[in-house]
Amino acid sequence: MRILHFAQNVAGGISSYFDEIAQHQLDRYGPGNVVFLMPDRDVANLSRVPHECVRTFDCVERTPGDFWKLAKLVRRVTAEFEPDIIHLHSTFAGTIFRAVIPFLRRRPKVVYCPHGWAFAREQSAKASYVYAQLESLMMRWTDVCINISENEARLAAAHGVPLDKCVTVQNGIAAELGPRVPLVLRGSDERTGIRLLFVGRHDPQKGIDILLRAMQLVKRPELYLDVAGASVVSKATVDHLVTRPNVTLFGHVTRSQVQGLMEACDAIVVPSRWEGFGLVVLEAMRVGKPAIVSPNGALPDLVEDGVTGFIARDMAPAGLAALLDSLDRTTLARMGEAAERRFHARYTSDRMNAGIDEIYRRLVPAAFPVAPVPQSAPNKSRV
Repeated sequence: MRILHFAQNVAGGISSYFDEIAQHQLDRYGPGNVVFLMPDRDVANLSRVPHECVRTFDCVERTPGDFWKLAKLVRRVTAEFEPDIIHLHSTFAGTIFRAVIPFLRRRPKVVYCPHGWAFAREQSAKASYVYAQLESLMMRWTDVCINISENEARLAAAHGVPLDKCVTVQNGIAAELGPRVPLVLRGSDERTGIRLLFVGRHDPQKGIDILLRAMQLVKRPELYLDVAGASVVSKATVDHLVTRPNVTLFGHVTRSQVQGLMEACDAIVVPSRWEGFGLVVLEAMRVGKPAIVSPNGALPDLVEDGVTGFIARDMAPAGLAALLDSLDRTTLARMGEAAERRFHARYTSDRMNAGIDEIYRRLVPAAFPVAPVPQSAPNKSRV
């Protein structure tokens, strides 16, 4: 069986998703049968996808001209590779490919994963309505839509997405840890200090501005925040919001460096305004760290409030600052142990890959031959 993955942007969660599925699918379906089509600038975001199974294109803007240019490219690659399944990642890629389906001589099965519904973003009601109508329309050219969380499934139902096309396969990450690269950390008294960590894009969606404004208001001098990541969608920076020496901006860091930062922190903070899933929460849970999350999107589904972390009900900077001031290391350590147990029970990549395989098997059953049933031994008592 041949599978073509297509994404127009592979920053953040989608790059992690590709890293978690790539080797499993290459082992199961064979080298040369799995291809990842993505922008050339995003290849550097991948750590476990072999370069020989990646095809790239020049980065494009989201204009009608670039849309048409990319649609022609995807049509050509599909004709050359002849996939049995094309797995589409995010709204833009999903729209581009499904728009060219009527022009294909051979239509592959279509699996679509929005990785966070476009109609759930912080935007006007009119924009959300338009996105919901577009998603519902495009489902007629979709065989299966993967929701990456229970929250995504609820949103699909609430916005009229055809539920007969939807399946929930929760995101997961590998249970084993990769190499860690420690970074030099400032401050933090080993006995009383608390070190918090933010990892993510410095874009409005991720709420980094809320967190930095909250850090301007915290009263405890031994509360430290390390910030990893950079702006991707937004051209603005957040440097002007760093007004205290207890906040350190690391900029873009590698996966191994992120892991080192997580092992050094007491808790991570995820103040997102909207979130389709929140893989960074799983990465923290895996190393036994609790998460302090906003009540938005799928984040409340990942954290058991007061047990594996905190759900910050008041996301105004003053409200978040009050919650951060109330933290203590003993409670955070206990929560981290509970978070690690929850991760292994629910959120490993083995579970995610098994769910995706089941979808593929249902769509292309011929690629999953059934083992012959052993013949029963003859009954020798008959004469």
